[in-house]
Amino acid sequence: MKTCSERVFVLANGPSLNEYNLDLLRDEVTISMNRFFLKKTDWDPTHCVIVDVKDMDGWPWEEILEKNTHYWIREYLKKCDGRDVFPKYEDKITWVKNCDCFSNPPYEWDENMCLYGGGVSVALQIASNTSCKDIYLLGADLYHRRVGEIDTNHFDPNYASVFYHERLTQLDWDRTNFRLIAAHMIARTSTTKRCQTIWSARPSDNEGILNVYPRVKYEDLFDR
Repeated sequence: MKTCSERVFVLANGPSLNEYNLDLLRDEVTISMNRFFLKKTDWDPTHCVIVDVKDMDGWPWEEILEKNTHYWIREYLKKCDGRDVFPKYEDKITWVKNCDCFSNPPYEWDENMCLYGGGVSVALQIASNTSCKDIYLLGADLYHRRVGEIDTNHFDPNYASVFYHERLTQLDWDRTNFRLIAAHMIARTSTTKRCQTIWSARPSDNEGILNVYPRVKYEDLFDR
């Protein structure tokens, strides 16, 4: 993992991710999460966080773990779907332990990985632990799907299982948004104390509605 003054890009999976030229990230340090493999880029992320997982979702573990990526996977999956394939790839996996953050969210991060806020929170902690100066967050869109709609919360309408989305109520989505915003505020507090900055790197003409971080235009981060 690259360290010191270099930058890290964290790729969330909101619908705005379709508006980025992801080819620009080919030689960057990148941290993706969950079903980013559906983007089918011709480059592999440096790291991938898989913690927002339901056993009934169905994951092509062999296909995923063959990529040139280091994975951060929730520990309970050792006993769930795909468990037989994990030993083959142990050198590519860091297991993320469960924590009590959901019932007792912290004010700031400590030495233990905090799962409050899910995959994006874990990815931001990994980025921060590289001691980089700047963390650029892409595709971080708050949930806005209404009950009865297809999955408009992610870059691919087939991102999550139909079963998972149909059982959620609007109150569930509102609570999730509240938890996500709180997790981002924890991330901002924690990185500020470490003299790091998380930037909301947005595509042109799409500022998004997440107002926790300072914004920067994604395209302006690269030499033309």
